[in-house]
Amino acid sequence: MTESARQKRKKLPNRQAYLCHRATSPTERQAGGLIKRNLLPATPWGLNLQEIELPLGAETGSYGETDQEIIWQILAGAGLMNLGDDQFAVIPGDVIYIRPTTAHHIRSMANTPLRINCITNQPRFPSP
Repeated sequence: MTESARQKRKKLPNRQAYLCHRATSPTERQAGGLIKRNLLPATPWGLNLQEIELPLGAETGSYGETDQEIIWQILAGAGLMNLGDDQFAVIPGDVIYIRPTTAHHIRSMANTPLRINCITNQPRFPSP
């Protein structure tokens, strides 16, 4: 009998890399139907990866008072993004870079949930 890839991964001794699957990641449900999955807990160097899922019509709060650099990758669904003074549509495959302290939020506009990978990092050097 052969072992599955998942069974083999569980047996890796003393691995230094963090490996997880979204189905087993800690999930946090928030008001308005927003779901956050912590795919990579905050590392000592400030890197973090979350998956955000928004049902139709739901939106994130307005953000912009953070000194974190943020990258959003749209995985599924479609949405309307507000970034600073700009507003634009986003679809799967879009990648959005959000500079520290830039006001931003997004609203789900599709029949399927809007899924976003959200990568954050505390900047070590000031943004240009």
